[in-house]
Amino acid sequence: MGKKNGVIRERQALRAQAEEESSRIERRIKIDVEKAYRRWQRVTGMAAVAREASDARKEALRIVKDQYELGLCGKAEYEEANAASLSMEADLAAAEFQIMSAITDLNRLAGVL
Repeated sequence: MGKKNGVIRERQALRAQAEEESSRIERRIKIDVEKAYRRWQRVTGMAAVAREASDARKEALRIVKDQYELGLCGKAEYEEANAASLSMEADLAAAEFQIMSAITDLNRLAGVL
């Protein structure tokens, strides 16, 4: 009987370890999902701001281009507005990439990928 009780206690200890490991993994997954979701929320907000800024830069470029064509501003001012518009487009592309990256992380954590 002693040997059987020893095996039972050993198996109970192994089960307790497995349950603790399972709980630890569940907590880790929950933390990772919450972190990925907050990241998605943050980058989505940043992308919205980047879209608005890009639209504003495009409008500013349109105005400067009209002024340049009318001779009301110089080529340097036009080129600066063009560069700012292109820079803003690059920032917008980076923000959209960050959204896709965050979505990929969420999908990976959900087991979709």
